[in-house]
Amino acid sequence: MAHILLVDDELSIRVTLSEFLRGENYEVKTAEDADQALNMLGAEDFDVVVTDIVMPRITGVKLLEAIKEISPDVQVILMTGEPTVSTASKAVRADAFDYLTKPISKEELVRTVSNAAKLKFSNDERLRLAEENQLYQKNLEQLVVERTKKLRESEERLNGFMESATDSFILWDAELNLIEINPAGLKLLVADKKDVLGKNMLDLLPNIKKSNRYDAYMKVLATGVPLSIDDTVTHLESGKDIYLTWKVFRMGDGLGMIASDITERREARRALKKYANQLETLNAVTMALSSSLALDDVLNIILYQVGKVIPFDSGAVFLREKDGVRVALSRGITPSVKGLIFPIENELFKEIRKTSKPLIVNNVKEDTRFQNWGKSENLASWMGVPLIARDTLIGFLTLDSFHSDTYSSEQAYLAQTFAAQAAQAIENAHLYQTEQHRRLEAELLHDAARAVSSSLQIEEILRLILTQLKRALVYTTASVLILREDNTPELVIGSGYKDEALTSRNASSLLGLSPILQQMARDLQPVVSANVRKLEGWIFVPGAEHVQSWLGIPLVVRGRMIGTLMVDSDQPDFFDEADVQIAQTLAQLTAQALEKARLFNQANQRLKRLSALHAIDKVISSSLDINLTLSVFLGQVLTQLEVDAASILIFDPFSKTLECIDRRGFRTSALLHTNLHIGQGLAGQAALQRKIKYVPNLQEEDEVFLLASKLSGEEFVSYYGVPLVAKGVLKGVLEIFHRSLLSTNDEWLMYLNALAGQAAIAIDNASMFTDLQHSNLELSMAYDSTLEGWAHALELRDMETEGHSRRVTKMTIRLAKAMGVGKEALVHIYRGALLHDIGKMGVPDNILLKPGPLTDEEQIIMRKHTTYARDMLLSIEYLRPALEIPYSHHERWDGSGYPDGLRGIEIPLAARIFAIVDVWDALNSDRPYRKAWPEEKVLAYIREQSGKHFDPKVTDAFFDMLD
Repeated sequence: MAHILLVDDELSIRVTLSEFLRGENYEVKTAEDADQALNMLGAEDFDVVVTDIVMPRITGVKLLEAIKEISPDVQVILMTGEPTVSTASKAVRADAFDYLTKPISKEELVRTVSNAAKLKFSNDERLRLAEENQLYQKNLEQLVVERTKKLRESEERLNGFMESATDSFILWDAELNLIEINPAGLKLLVADKKDVLGKNMLDLLPNIKKSNRYDAYMKVLATGVPLSIDDTVTHLESGKDIYLTWKVFRMGDGLGMIASDITERREARRALKKYANQLETLNAVTMALSSSLALDDVLNIILYQVGKVIPFDSGAVFLREKDGVRVALSRGITPSVKGLIFPIENELFKEIRKTSKPLIVNNVKEDTRFQNWGKSENLASWMGVPLIARDTLIGFLTLDSFHSDTYSSEQAYLAQTFAAQAAQAIENAHLYQTEQHRRLEAELLHDAARAVSSSLQIEEILRLILTQLKRALVYTTASVLILREDNTPELVIGSGYKDEALTSRNASSLLGLSPILQQMARDLQPVVSANVRKLEGWIFVPGAEHVQSWLGIPLVVRGRMIGTLMVDSDQPDFFDEADVQIAQTLAQLTAQALEKARLFNQANQRLKRLSALHAIDKVISSSLDINLTLSVFLGQVLTQLEVDAASILIFDPFSKTLECIDRRGFRTSALLHTNLHIGQGLAGQAALQRKIKYVPNLQEEDEVFLLASKLSGEEFVSYYGVPLVAKGVLKGVLEIFHRSLLSTNDEWLMYLNALAGQAAIAIDNASMFTDLQHSNLELSMAYDSTLEGWAHALELRDMETEGHSRRVTKMTIRLAKAMGVGKEALVHIYRGALLHDIGKMGVPDNILLKPGPLTDEEQIIMRKHTTYARDMLLSIEYLRPALEIPYSHHERWDGSGYPDGLRGIEIPLAARIFAIVDVWDALNSDRPYRKAWPEEKVLAYIREQSGKHFDPKVTDAFFDMLD
């Protein structure tokens, strides 16, 4: 990359031109004047300088001259904005590379700088080559002297080497005449040097012309391509074969040959290779001990590796068992004999056991010991090797050959060494296998315990156990049966069956009759059957026809069988003691987990039932709506008692009948309109006798005919009728229906009674509340009638327009509703409006009935009627919430009213609403002291008093109501 220095006193030109050059990957630096440029040239090397001619103090031409003195090889390009012949001439005379006229285009600048840089690099390379050539010429003479000396020394060393070398060296000239030979070569030819020097190759080696060697030598001579040849010759004196390696190459115009005797090396190599193969095999067996502890893998490695050093056509490994030796692995034998048992007293094995050494038979057909060996017609040679580990015979290795006299004592020795390693590997694999089995069993039990403890759902626990069982035992199918307290099947979970659900249902319906399970429940001991077809009492379950061997383990909790773990195989006599032991351990874990789950589910069910009772209590205490209460109640009955349907019948003490008020779980409209007399039907009997009526099977109950038509399509089987009694009084009947046989216990019945008690309380509370509501309504109506009577009496005394109280009350209620006042507040507004002037009963007649205007003293007395109303009504708790209107209806929005001078929203809303209605009715009615106003005048007055007398929002609502 060229190094460029750009010199110009104008910043914009420096920036623009430097960007042009950097864009072309030049390394660019800038200077603003000649002084700065000279300093930079003294500090670092530049290839090209681009400078302006016109600059302050030192011109570009002066700078160029200074640069040539400092660095003559730097190429300088001059720039000017005022081109003249004079400036161009100066540039040329100053030895500038080129001359550029501003403004300068990017292409022109880049091209000129590129050419200058190339010239600079060319000059630099020319100078470098000149210096190197001068140096080379200076050292050339010395180099020739040194190399000549080294060549002479090398030739002397070569001659010495040739004389002492054990390899044969022979040199031939261009016509293949022998011109040099060393002592080793003379020894090979068995000749003197004087007899062979100058002789032609064809004379010395007359037979070479007949072979292709001569042509090969001539080719080397012609092409110069060296040749390497392995050869076998017969030594002329000893008569022994000698193995040689010839290196043939062109040397000058002639041919050179070097012959190396490799006879000893070749024999040593063969012996070494053989030994290496043996070591490799032994090492491979040793590696097998560490690389694999799986028995099958170890046996395969043994047969594979032994075949590398000892030939065989077929072979086998026999391992000892109780009464014989079993073929653990075979190779080359068709069909395979793996698994066959041979007697340990076989004559061949017997002899090997006696000597503890290999046995070789190189003529099998003439050896009578092979008469019982099996298919041996192709065998010709055989060798058996004992496998001994820790001084104990654990088996045999046998090798077969289809050729006679195959095996030697040397091979037997090797095989014995090999067998020692193999026996140790097999023993280690056995130990590892045993340890693995124990570890797997422990791991299985640990995993099984952890798995079953992770769940409290019975079905999930059973499936987890069957999953863990599959890891430990080989079986075809398996299942777990859970029993009820009466020892009848409750649940069956299967694994491995074609249709697990169907087979489980079949087993659940059939196994309750099994005498084998009854025996297990009595004895609490496992049952193992080698062939179930010979097992007395065996029940064939559809879907499990494949079973031949069977293993049953009881699941025992506190001395009682709660179920059975069952394992099946489609092979006879399949399960052994180890299988029974593992299954028993898993069965114990299963029983513990099931008991834990049962206790948890029982506690959880109790908690849910208590929660359900609490929920029903809350509904009873928070609501007196009998329909809501019974709806919640029936939902809890179906959930907690796990039944299909239920209904509530309410007892009417006047008609002595039971009427259905609510029901759940029915498919049809059955019992929706039930109306039974006491003693009629199952519910009527439960009500009459005040006792629970239980029917296990409705199909077998004579009295069910009354329900037969009503329950058609429901398919109910079991029934419970429970009388609902509160405080000794019959309130109704709870009916429960289930579509299968209902299995219950004491705890279930206790909970049923608790639910019935709550239902009776709910019905009793609802009845009392209904009666109380009737009483309250009658009392409230009586109160309101009394208040209306008081209002009417007050109108008669005050001589107001008849019906004034009723009119203002009605309109006040109407306006309050329009303003969104709630129902409860409307009741008190109604009563307050009726009694708005009740305080006038305390005003003397002479003032109350005065036809003319009242004096100031009389006005004070008259205004006390609001206080009188408060004092009269405050002591009556029933009317206290209605005081806002009688006490505050004369207050004004602007605070000018009485009795307290309240302002704005300080005035109760009820009083603000009533005030505008009271004025509207008064102005629309004739009074003793004036006539009624026209309606337009009344409305205008009310509009004018908004914000003064009346609340503006109430005023707007009032006019909206009138519209």
